[in-house]
Amino acid sequence: MKGRNSQGNGAPSPPHSRLPGSAALRCRNDVPSRQECPPPLPPRPLFNHHKGALGPSPWSLQILTFLLITSSSIRAETQKEQIVSCSRTRSYRVHVPPLGPSTKKLPLVLVFHGGGDSAVGIEKLTKFSALADREGFLAVYPEAVNHHWNDGRKPNPGIDDVAFAGELIQVMRIRYHADPSRIYATGFSNGAIFCHLLAEKLSGQIAAIAPVSGGIAEPFASGFKPKHPVSVFIIHGTSDPIVKYDGGAVDHGLGGKTVPTSRALGLWLAADACGKTPESGWLPDRVPDDHCRVQWVRWKSWRGTEVLNYRIEGGGHTWPGGKQYAPAFLVGWVCEDFDATQVIWEFFKGHPQ
Repeated sequence: MKGRNSQGNGAPSPPHSRLPGSAALRCRNDVPSRQECPPPLPPRPLFNHHKGALGPSPWSLQILTFLLITSSSIRAETQKEQIVSCSRTRSYRVHVPPLGPSTKKLPLVLVFHGGGDSAVGIEKLTKFSALADREGFLAVYPEAVNHHWNDGRKPNPGIDDVAFAGELIQVMRIRYHADPSRIYATGFSNGAIFCHLLAEKLSGQIAAIAPVSGGIAEPFASGFKPKHPVSVFIIHGTSDPIVKYDGGAVDHGLGGKTVPTSRALGLWLAADACGKTPESGWLPDRVPDDHCRVQWVRWKSWRGTEVLNYRIEGGGHTWPGGKQYAPAFLVGWVCEDFDATQVIWEFFKGHPQ
């Protein structure tokens, strides 16, 4: 079957638009603010002194409502925690959605910050915590040693970030009831490059990844061979001056090398046994002044996995839908035609293990 393009007849809709309730193309400012769920009724009737009969009294309902709202507010805050991994104390931030039953298994999204950034910084940039509150998943922001992930470009045998991530997943399963079939990872820049490595090493645990502005590292790519299929959503700008879309030197030659996006896609297509004929199209140019257009290409596998690429023409080393954290002449433009955080979650929802 021939690949289809959205500009021709019978064109497919964007890959995220077929999901129920998708809001993938809305700007973050259009997403309604979170509303608390109404409190449930008490587990058994209370005596109503005003009516002289069994039933919840006005005072008991007010107290119950206060306790639920207070408990919800506490749980919805992001907490800093630590574990010991490879004899080293490692930190991370965890955000638990409000009013979630303590025994209910929740999806887990690991969000890896970029080089020089922090767990706090990537939480603010991506706003995954706010989305976690609305959608009901665990958002975890690991902290790298010296603000840099050991992502395969210049291997540091003294830092085992894969072991840290694997142990963190186990902690989330035990402590917060993370669903082992819905473990996902995303990241930006250095964190995105690490996502590729992590998924290759822990392919039996990671259901899907969504690296933003980060390719597969050299020399790690030469031995790339995941043991299990992983769904992959690559988002990258063609005008990224830090981690180039076409691969090569990272950060103007200061940070090793990555392979071209075309080769990264090819490695994942082979690993996932995807078909050779993709679907493709263009997202609506919702913000013409952002200097960007987005082409999407999707390959499906008989295994149920999928490889999706958002090629952002004119996009820089930025988080789409996020803020312009540095001048455009340094990092390039932010694409505002879609919200990366939202579309990544939509992709994850559709690809459990």
